[in-house]
Order: sequence, then C-alpha cells, then structure tokens
Amino acid sequence: MHPNDLAFFEEYKLMDRACPHNYKQERGVTAYIEIMKDIQEYNPPSIEHWDDDFQKLLNCRRTRNRLAHDIVSSDTAISSPDDLAFLKSFHQRLNNHTDPLYKYGLTEPLESEDNLVLETAPSPQPAQTVSYTPSYGSSYTPPPKKTFGDIAINIISGSLGCAIALLAAWGLLKLLLWLLSLLFQ
Repeated sequence: MHPNDLAFFEEYKLMDRACPHNYKQERGVTAYIEIMKDIQEYNPPSIEHWDDDFQKLLNCRRTRNRLAHDIVSSDTAISSPDDLAFLKSFHQRLNNHTDPLYKYGLTEPLESEDNLVLETAPSPQPAQTVSYTPSYGSSYTPPPKKTFGDIAINIISGSLGCAIALLAAWGLLKLLLWLLSLLFQ
C-alpha cells in the first residue's frame, strides 16, 4: 500500500472509532453518514459546510472501501493529500464537538473524564464557527425503513387496483355492447 494511503487508512480507522463514542452508534463513519443523509432528506439543515462535509465523508468512505477491499498497487496512491487533511480536520472537529451533527443538536458533550480523544495531527484549517437553530434536538430518530412485507403489500395492492380497473373497464365494454345490440335489433 502506498504510504499516503496507509496514513489515510490509519486516520480513517481512528475517526471510525471516534464516531461511535460521540454518537453511541456501532457502525462509526457509516452510521454518521446515514444520519446526515436522513436529516438532509427530510429536513435539510442550514449549517455551514454541511453539504461539503457530507460529500467529502462519502468520498472518504469510498476511498477507504477501495483500500480495504481492492487490490491496490504500492506505486500510486488512491487517496489524495486533501482527503487525509479532511479526515484529520473532521476528526478534530468530532473531538471538539464542532462537527455537523453536533451543530445540528443531536448529541450532548460527553463528560471530560469519559471523553475519548484520539490523537491526530493538528487540523490544517481552523474549525468554522456556525450559528444554528436545531430543529430536532437530541430526540432525532430516522424514518422507519421499509420492510419486505411493506413492499410486497404495496405491489399486491397496486396489482389489485389494476385488476379492479380492468374488470370495471371490461364490464363497461360489455354493457356498452349490450346497449348497442338493443338499439340495432
């Protein structure tokens, strides 16, 4: 693995461990991205850099997955220096409680004695200060996922609706033909 990719991968693992600690999620960065996606889909926030952070997190997760699952050459780097700088900066914002979900109001700061601060290099950019008004507070729950049963019921009810419409059309056609036969006898 290229040295840049190795540094990226190690920083990603550190951040992946920091996300569950701060947000009591088991799946780290993936859960963080899913929460951001749910919020963005149902109640887009007006937090500065939200979209940029979301896109960069998606990109970093794709890069991490390529590094973890693809056969990669040690000659060329898959990750860019900007990717590593973003991860370090974002990780620092997680530790400082200045990340997008914290600004949105989804967590309370952890007690300093319980707070796991994973060491990183200093952030290449200072954290942005943003004013916001959280709309969900800490009671956010994502919308329920559709189950196979929900999807099957939707398909069956749609099919029944079409069948009923076809039967009604067939009945109207038979009635029309009967009336026409009465008229022309």
